[in-house]
Amino acid sequence: ASDVYKRQANKSDKQRILYAPSWRSYLVGENVNGDWKALDKKFLSSRYYMETKAFLESDVLYKMLEKQEYTLDVKVHPIFQKYADNFIGSNDRIHLKSSINEEDYSLMITDFSSYMFDFLYLGTAIFSFIPDYQEFKCGMNGYRNVDFMTKIDEEEIAKTSDEIINKIEKFFCLLYTSPSPRDMRRSR
Repeated sequence: ASDVYKRQANKSDKQRILYAPSWRSYLVGENVNGDWKALDKKFLSSRYYMETKAFLESDVLYKMLEKQEYTLDVKVHPIFQKYADNFIGSNDRIHLKSSINEEDYSLMITDFSSYMFDFLYLGTAIFSFIPDYQEFKCGMNGYRNVDFMTKIDEEEIAKTSDEIINKIEKFFCLLYTSPSPRDMRRSR
């Protein structure tokens, strides 16, 4: 198994996952006096939104979260707050959050957001989910690459809802196959 799965793959009190994607410049209109114009039709028809919605509304994800007694919190970038209600359906295991405590999570899912560095510092496992990877690579968000992404194997980046759900499933599998630090201390 990849090191990214092992980093925080032990059963803990942190039975929460955070999904915190960045905003996309190609999915908002102009900024007038600090207020970004929403482009609802463009947003709702984008690959970014459709894959994100498929991820968050997945029955497979819901059943995994329920079985593991986990919740998934979604923290929408402030520029995307206009779209926040589109991210959450009727799943009682998935919640929209405007503020969070980074230490409450055992797994963070993000894209190219620099917010991930806070979680790296804490030693939290991080998965990369970029459902609009082709748009990103074409420069539609103002850049085609980010320095830290040159260190990530492209195969490690989930580009579809199914791929990120498979990564979460592997994460949960390791919760029960990797000894927790407490168990390791007892066996000495």
